[in-house]
Amino acid sequence: TVSGSLSDGREIHDGIAVAAVDLLLRTHAAGYLLIDTEFIVQAIRGNPPAFISAASVGAPLLEIFPELIGSDAALHALFDQNGERFDLPMINRDGDADQTHYINLTIVCAPSLKRREQQALLVLWEDVTQSGRARQKIMQQRNELTLLRNELAQQNDRLVSANTELRRANELKSRFVGVAAHELRSPLTSILGYAELLQDKAFSVLDPTRQRFVDQIEHGGLRLLSLLNNLLDVTRIEAGNLELVLEPVMIAPIIRAAIEELRPQLDQKGLIIHYRVDAAQEALIALCDRERVGQVLTNLIENAIKYTPEAGEISVQSGPAATPGYLEISVQDTGVGIPE
Repeated sequence: TVSGSLSDGREIHDGIAVAAVDLLLRTHAAGYLLIDTEFIVQAIRGNPPAFISAASVGAPLLEIFPELIGSDAALHALFDQNGERFDLPMINRDGDADQTHYINLTIVCAPSLKRREQQALLVLWEDVTQSGRARQKIMQQRNELTLLRNELAQQNDRLVSANTELRRANELKSRFVGVAAHELRSPLTSILGYAELLQDKAFSVLDPTRQRFVDQIEHGGLRLLSLLNNLLDVTRIEAGNLELVLEPVMIAPIIRAAIEELRPQLDQKGLIIHYRVDAAQEALIALCDRERVGQVLTNLIENAIKYTPEAGEISVQSGPAATPGYLEISVQDTGVGIPE
């Protein structure tokens, strides 16, 4: 409660204003300097923090805040332009324990003194260390994010380059395999042709030993021809040029043909292969590529032969699949098995 006469009103008002200013300065960790036209400190209000140690009456403003060096023209203009202001935000200072402090600086003309024909500037400082450090941290994180983004972009560029080089190497490999396979087929065809000629009894009659040797030559040649065909298939698949000739085909004859083709290998290891079909299974027809299905079956049975110990058993079954409209062929053996 404030009481007093009207004549005391001015004094009471000034006292309240001073108390209010002191409260605001303490609350916002702020203060101000009163500067004359020579930029010399004439008065100080508020407690300057330790990192503004040069702030004292009679000290030059530019020694307290060297960041203002070069701003003389802007400061002189404030003396004649009441209402104008000069802001210098986020001045940083080093404090204790290598901690950075931040200050916002605002400079205006002191209006009450101007009315008394005295020129002075009010230099208001505010300690914004907490928000300044948060802002600095955000900027640092943003810079780190930018660096990471740039690094990611560079890695993507390197990945694109590596993929391009890998694709080129793969194309060269496929081209080489295709050319090599075609080149190897010509002499292989001659070898198989001569082996077939030697087996022709009209040409010559071989004793059992020589006949066995010729059979091995033919068997090895056919094996090599199968490998070359597989290599060519790989190059066609990678190039997207493998075409399937689909037609209605009876499956049972294809299975029997694959088994008979591998009969020498079965007999050599003493393996027993089971394939029995009834009349319904014998008549099963599927829309497929006859040559490719035979090739797949041959590979599956050959794999079973390779990994089944001697005197083992192999079973081939065919019949309708669980999915309506499809046919299923399975090859099982008593070998080591395939991990799930």
